Amino acid sequence: MNLLNNHRHALITGIVIAVVLALLIGGTQFNQLGLARWFHIVAGVFWIGLLWFRWAAVLTWLGGAWLLGSSFLSAFTFGAIADPQGHTPYYLRVIGTGAWLGTIMLFNVWGIIWPNQKKILGIVAATDEQKAAARKSAGMASRVNFVLSIPMIMCMAGATHGLPFIGR
Repeated sequence: MNLLNNHRHALITGIVIAVVLALLIGGTQFNQLGLARWFHIVAGVFWIGLLWFRWAAVLTWLGGAWLLGSSFLSAFTFGAIADPQGHTPYYLRVIGTGAWLGTIMLFNVWGIIWPNQKKILGIVAATDEQKAAARKSAGMASRVNFVLSIPMIMCMAGATHGLPFIGR
């Protein structure tokens, strides 16, 4: 069974990945407030929608890089490079994990989804067979982004507000 072929299974997969990352990064102490905050943020994103246009993906990534500022390299290396702003190793692990998940999602948009959408929309010439394959590839990459968005949001909010289930 392919978990990405079903919305419910993809949602559950994203939540499981988020919980596993929370446990691996931060420990096992339950934090009810963190869980409530995470639920609120994820529900808000679901309400708005998760299909990012390709330029919105770039602007979102650039906005995150701008927000990280001089801590950008420290976050992307999980603290292996000294942080000029003096963030804690915990912060750098959590925000770095979220930044990498967002980067993977950006690459999915530009490297898989958009090239296949061009075939589907007729912007690029394609046979019916190529269009069918493009729909499947674009759909799977979009579903992967949906799954990754759940732990990504957890990490982005969790860097400063604490990971759900983790008392920090």
